[in-house]
Amino acid sequence: MAKRTSSLYQPGARSRDWIKTTFRSTTEVVVGGWTFGSGTRAGRIGALLVRAHDDAGQLVYLGKVGTGFNAATLHQLREQLADLEQPTSPFNSPVPRDDARGAHWATPILVGDVFF
Repeated sequence: MAKRTSSLYQPGARSRDWIKTTFRSTTEVVVGGWTFGSGTRAGRIGALLVRAHDDAGQLVYLGKVGTGFNAATLHQLREQLADLEQPTSPFNSPVPRDDARGAHWATPILVGDVFF
């Protein structure tokens, strides 16, 4: 919440003196794999497995990213990742067993921004 310091709270009233804001951050990630989705995403990418550089410059596993994609982007990613598929994990750090279950690994050359 951002507010003008001189303003007073007015219960039930909207004012330009009090504005609801959201904090949003971003980080650059490298795609190291993906999992297939289920339900409406069956046969398409369900989530990307991503990594980023730590303070020592090593690429470490961050987690799964599965929201914010439209159908066209998912289709494009699937085509790109199919050409990059490899048999082993490209991560320098361990991937949690639940995240690695059913994972398809990729040569880590696709880079993107994650907003959170």
